[in-house]
Amino acid sequence: MNIHKLSIIAFFLNLFFWIIVATYHLFMKSSNPIISFLLFMEPVAFLFALTGYIKKSGTVYYLTLVFLLFNSILSVTDELGVLDLTSLVLNVLLFVMLLLQRGRFRTTMKNEKS
Repeated sequence: MNIHKLSIIAFFLNLFFWIIVATYHLFMKSSNPIISFLLFMEPVAFLFALTGYIKKSGTVYYLTLVFLLFNSILSVTDELGVLDLTSLVLNVLLFVMLLLQRGRFRTTMKNEKS
């Protein structure tokens, strides 16, 4: 399996992970609706990033790298539990896979500016 297909799988793993976390949080007794909404925005962001990745959008590629880096930092700023560690591993894994493919997006950045 090539890195492109592995990256798509990693996007879907992240997407489904956040759907599960957001749904779980929504049904907790002490659930904060604002936090639940923000948690549901994670899979939306991953879906947007996946779409840009498939379309080879250089702009979305760099935004995705920033998003993954930001998510990774947020994972370790709180108590590092199982969910935080899972999120960290998924984000770092996808971040590294995307970095390994940066040449695939350099040419698209030139095309997007035209």
